[in-house]
Amino acid sequence: MCARCHSRRGEIHKDYVHGQEVGNDYRVSLLDRSFYSPDGQIKAEDYE
Repeated sequence: MCARCHSRRGEIHKDYVHGQEVGNDYRVSLLDRSFYSPDGQIKAEDYE
């Protein structure tokens, strides 16, 4: 539920349907070293 707003993602289409898996509507990004430390801490302001 939270990933729709609180994740780094790319929209697949604009026809969002509430309640379905986030992967059906968005390409959710994996953790990236440019935004996160190896222990998972956020390096700068980011979605939390």
